[in-house]
Amino acid sequence: MKINSTILLLLISLSAFAQFPAPTNFSLQGQYIELGQSSFCLGSHPVTGPSNCSSYSWEAPTETTTATLDHYNVYSKYESVVKLSFSETSTSHWSQAAPLGDFWVTAVYTNPTGESLPSNVAIGWTALPTENKLIKSTTENIIFNYSEQTLKIRTDKTMLKLNLINSNGRVVKCIQNNSKSISISELPKGFYIVEVYCENADILRQKIVK
Repeated sequence: MKINSTILLLLISLSAFAQFPAPTNFSLQGQYIELGQSSFCLGSHPVTGPSNCSSYSWEAPTETTTATLDHYNVYSKYESVVKLSFSETSTSHWSQAAPLGDFWVTAVYTNPTGESLPSNVAIGWTALPTENKLIKSTTENIIFNYSEQTLKIRTDKTMLKLNLINSNGRVVKCIQNNSKSISISELPKGFYIVEVYCENADILRQKIVK
């Protein structure tokens, strides 16, 4: 009898979660804007340095449901502490904070009331920006191969994240791994800034023309 009750409870829980579809493709991108520079956070919000720019984006649930989507909740986990970071009615959000930890988004519904399972997890800033960061911008570190449409990263340090920023100041590509060869063939021609975040808060930065 106890086993049957457990199975029934599990089926009810799965049915409830299926009734509340979750958002997908959650992304968190960060940029530090230095003194005397300016940029556009999320492509349309002007920010003047020194400041941070953090842009969150995700896709609305694609599964159908009879419940009404009311808003989204974005949660964070840093040093084992989970908290609600903010709520948003659209599928994007920006701030001048530098969030650390892991982040995800859920969808909150009404009629009936409920909350979806979490989306995929995105990693926040690896370290808070400081004036003591070592910035290297020599062409020997970041090489753009025009014929192959690839970026070659030359560094002995562990690469944590790569941001590719377009001429509007928007992060159009974000790689969160240690890959030293990255294809950018899908991006349109234009001017870009490549920022490579390495261990020990080192940054490699280089301008390229694609």
